[in-house]
Amino acid sequence: MSMIIATCSKYPSRSRLKLMKKNQNGFVPVIIILVVLIGFVGAYFIGTFKNKSTIINPSSSPLAIATQSAVPTIPTVKQTTDPTANWKTYTDVNSRFSFRHPNLDTNCCMIGGPFHGNATHVATFANTTTTREGTDKPFDGFAVYIDSTDKTSLEEYFNQEKSGISGYYKEAYNQTPPPTSFSQVTIGDNQAIVFKYKSLSASYVLSLPNGGKLILIMTEEKEGSFQPTLNQILSTFKFTQ
Repeated sequence: MSMIIATCSKYPSRSRLKLMKKNQNGFVPVIIILVVLIGFVGAYFIGTFKNKSTIINPSSSPLAIATQSAVPTIPTVKQTTDPTANWKTYTDVNSRFSFRHPNLDTNCCMIGGPFHGNATHVATFANTTTTREGTDKPFDGFAVYIDSTDKTSLEEYFNQEKSGISGYYKEAYNQTPPPTSFSQVTIGDNQAIVFKYKSLSASYVLSLPNGGKLILIMTEEKEGSFQPTLNQILSTFKFTQ
């Protein structure tokens, strides 16, 4: 009897085997479910950790982005100043015009006038750092002449002046004058002409409201040394009321 019991305890009965097999079959799905749940939980924590790492990164932090966008950008303002703003103003009351110049001297020098007509010298403006007293050395500056009797057009005035230059060279030097260039320009809002017959000189001519002529004769110490300054002076020219 004891051997039967021992044998029975060593080898389970058929009904008990069925019950164990049934329990094993029910335990397998539970294990699968637990594995799946562990996988989901692990994925969740991994994703959460990555998100926290991203937030901690200052470069992508919402707080950092908000702080950066809150800092205003101040645009750079380029201030443009008029280079002639502090220049001295010259006004001719009789012929009613004015212009500004960089405080040039009006008492030191003389520049010869036109080669024809009845022009009157008004003033000479010179950069005294380029002058040499008692010599004919070219200097940086210009002279103002007015011919109130000339009623010709600008083109006719140029032709007569060109003829006067030619006659002067033949009489004084017995030679043909150098080529004379001619072009139209604008001085202020006024049509004018400019002509050159030698490298260090140029004449600007425009008509006055009364029909006369205003002649500006420029000289330079060396080629190009005064032309930019004269261009700025002429940009300030205007007729006055």
